[in-house]
Amino acid sequence: MRVSVAGNRWLLGSLGILAPHMASAAPPSLAYYDFDSGAQGWTAASAPANFTAPTFSTDSGALQMRMGDPRSTFGFWSSPALSFETGGGTPTPSPTPAGMRPALLPASEEMLRLDYVLTSDAQSFADTPSLRLRLADADFQEVSAVSLRSLGGFSGLPYETNARRFSLYTVRRSDSIDAYANFDLLGTDGLGAAGVQVGLDTFAAAKSFAISDLAFQQTEFSQSSPALGAWTFNSDRLEVDIIWSGVESASTGGFSDGSLYVDLNGNTNHVGYWKTAGTGLTLDSERVYRARFVVGTDVDTRSTVPDFTIKVQSTDGSVSWQKTISSTGNGSASPMLGDSKGYDIWYRPPAELNGEGVSLVFVALGFNPSDSANARMLLEDVSIVSYAAPNEEFLPVATPTPTVTPTMTPVPTVTARSREKLIILAGGGDYAGNPIRNQTRQLAEYAHRVAVARGYAEQDIKYLSSFPTLPNSGGTAEVPNPNVDGPATEAALRQAITEWADGASSLFIMLLDHGDLDAGGEAYFLLDGSTSPRSILTTTALDAMLDTAQTGTDPLPEVILYLDMCYAGGFAPVVTSTPGTQVTRSMIASTSADRLASFGGVIGEMSFTSFYLSAAIQGLSLADSFAVARSAISTLRSPRNSPQSPQLDDDGDGTYTSRDGGRLRNRFVGGPSAFGFLPPEILSVTPDLTLYTPADTSVWVDTGAGGADQVQGFLVYEEQEFDPSQPISSYQTIDFVRTGTGNRWTASIPGRFLSAPGDYSIMYTASKRETSLSSTPVMAVPVARRIAIIPPTGWYPY
Repeated sequence: MRVSVAGNRWLLGSLGILAPHMASAAPPSLAYYDFDSGAQGWTAASAPANFTAPTFSTDSGALQMRMGDPRSTFGFWSSPALSFETGGGTPTPSPTPAGMRPALLPASEEMLRLDYVLTSDAQSFADTPSLRLRLADADFQEVSAVSLRSLGGFSGLPYETNARRFSLYTVRRSDSIDAYANFDLLGTDGLGAAGVQVGLDTFAAAKSFAISDLAFQQTEFSQSSPALGAWTFNSDRLEVDIIWSGVESASTGGFSDGSLYVDLNGNTNHVGYWKTAGTGLTLDSERVYRARFVVGTDVDTRSTVPDFTIKVQSTDGSVSWQKTISSTGNGSASPMLGDSKGYDIWYRPPAELNGEGVSLVFVALGFNPSDSANARMLLEDVSIVSYAAPNEEFLPVATPTPTVTPTMTPVPTVTARSREKLIILAGGGDYAGNPIRNQTRQLAEYAHRVAVARGYAEQDIKYLSSFPTLPNSGGTAEVPNPNVDGPATEAALRQAITEWADGASSLFIMLLDHGDLDAGGEAYFLLDGSTSPRSILTTTALDAMLDTAQTGTDPLPEVILYLDMCYAGGFAPVVTSTPGTQVTRSMIASTSADRLASFGGVIGEMSFTSFYLSAAIQGLSLADSFAVARSAISTLRSPRNSPQSPQLDDDGDGTYTSRDGGRLRNRFVGGPSAFGFLPPEILSVTPDLTLYTPADTSVWVDTGAGGADQVQGFLVYEEQEFDPSQPISSYQTIDFVRTGTGNRWTASIPGRFLSAPGDYSIMYTASKRETSLSSTPVMAVPVARRIAIIPPTGWYPY
């Protein structure tokens, strides 16, 4: 697969959002609806079998939809058929009267621009529901769209005092097929406030410009390698705007013969997608972009090719330009075996996204029973080029007259901010008897190294620690840690959040160490256990700090709270959203409110944080890193009856559900760039074993691409009882030795480590130090196996 990028930057989509200050001349000449006389032929619809319909109306000269529950509301307005003249035509000289079918110019060489002027009675853009603007062919073989969400502080959505115009650019695939414009309310992702009304005030279609008139001003950059490190595969619903068929089933993906592929494994309720962590490109509203995706398949009948969606989206996920191809009818728009096709997404980004990065997405959808079962869809090539944007005139957007409620407290405006900041706090206390003293300070140091490697400047990191020293290079005497900025105290944390972080665009807070529950069941974080009474941080105290930082005239827009400690999920109430605000809070917790956390290994190798940072340094998003770490820590089968259960909440409801992850899937440690190094990989390990005597036992690991500097096993007795007030750290470490110059590593587990009957888990790990990132350690996804000790008759473990 070749990935090409214009001007060494990556980009997104097919819709442009154009600033309302661009003055207008005459109205567009192809199609025009002002809705002053009602719906003018537009019709409202929903999907009642799956969602609750919004309340539809045509008040105030606009097509209106009022949202109910922001998790289960879906509805749309659809235009009358818009026809395209064959063989060229002259634009109609004036707006088309209501009820007539406007004739659109042939699009083989002309860019079509659809203008949507949108309004809302939301008090702020953060309260506006997610919206989607579409142009669907009458045969539904091709749909061009743009999705708009209040993610990442995106202020381009309409609200009470701010109408917005959004322009969808597209080139028609045919000059003879009717099309329908649509205005969608996507109240299915939890964003926006219940009861908010959105409206389509004006719709216009116009010839935008001739493609031949575009002045290409950037050279195309080609990347010949598959760059798999920049793409990740997933099979959940997060990249699919609407799921019509209920619960999806996972598909599989990989790389073969120069292409990324998705095997759908069925033709009902299957989804899988590839996504770049980032691209290196930044958006510029003064340019027009064309993203071309070349798609193939192994299906030899065009009409049975599964549906797929291609996307370019802003890094924060707020704007997504996309195209969906379906093989309905004769499937003429779809590829087939031996006939791959290229599909273009044209877009001009809004000024609000200037400087933002982008990611690319390829989604395969096995939702139609009539399509081929077990099909393979291929992404063979991606390229992006940009052009100088032509001068265009647009309809003016009037500023709505707000409805002012005298008792309403105005929501403060979030000031544009320039930098992300990070607070690392390693608590617990540097005292004898702290069982995870070394693990905590080593994991905090690892977090600091990852942050620097990912682009954080030292002045944007506040490192608070109970451990001011580290072992020297010989591993014996302690030396001062020059990275530590201060002690892990409540006062220092409060100053960092409420004063030091002022002016940040986003604040990422990492709390590492002990956690526990008080007599009333409330979770707390141990700052220092060496004092009497112990110094702790309660959920109430942390919430007060964040409230101080996120209120007032210039609130901190975003806080991401990361906790690795026992009972970490008990801090969920801290991130519960406050209605009517523009600020956001998200939480990543290493375990739930009722379970212990693992800090196994000498330096915390068997911890959620170790797995999380190892994924984040490669360029995975915060949500994708969470998924990797959650999967890795789940391989630990101890304690047997209450295994560690990581939690993520980024929709502000204080609960981890399948709806979470959309916001943090577009947030990264330091930025969206991906590194091209290969992490270590475990190919195979010793299978499950059953022993009848506690003898020395040989085990092995085969590593693959990416190499490995160290291979270890971590052995735990599953029947072991754990102290509910302490993290789990009592794992037996097994060191492996490389066999010759190959990739097989071997070790022997002493029989004394297997002295009791029952089940043992051994987790095999491989790691390397990536020298290009200042020797920052990176771990492979671990593999776990079981060793069962079954005593013969009369044998007792004395």
